Amino acid sequence: MTATNDWSIGERPAVPPTIGRHAPSFDRLAVVQELLGALAEVTGDGRAHLMGRVITALRGEILSPGLRLTPLQIATLIVLLGELDHQLAWATPDTATFRGRASRVVELLALGG
Repeated sequence: MTATNDWSIGERPAVPPTIGRHAPSFDRLAVVQELLGALAEVTGDGRAHLMGRVITALRGEILSPGLRLTPLQIATLIVLLGELDHQLAWATPDTATFRGRASRVVELLALGG
């Protein structure tokens, strides 16, 4: 007997509005904040996975064509993103440092959204 799901009958599951690229930037930043809050609750591999997801989401926001920031703010974002990449490369990334830097990126992105 094979299992059936919504996809097998031609329907697609609903996608929460905060996940799609067309969601407002503030909604995507709120999702990043939720991921940062979850870092303390997961173990090593899960933590590294969440950190990678945070970096990917923040990088996407930085590359957003509608971002309205000064060149200095953009340079700061690039430096902070490099520091996040560096943290993730460690064998045991410092969660508190990562969360603090990622939160600074979120704050700057909120200014330009």
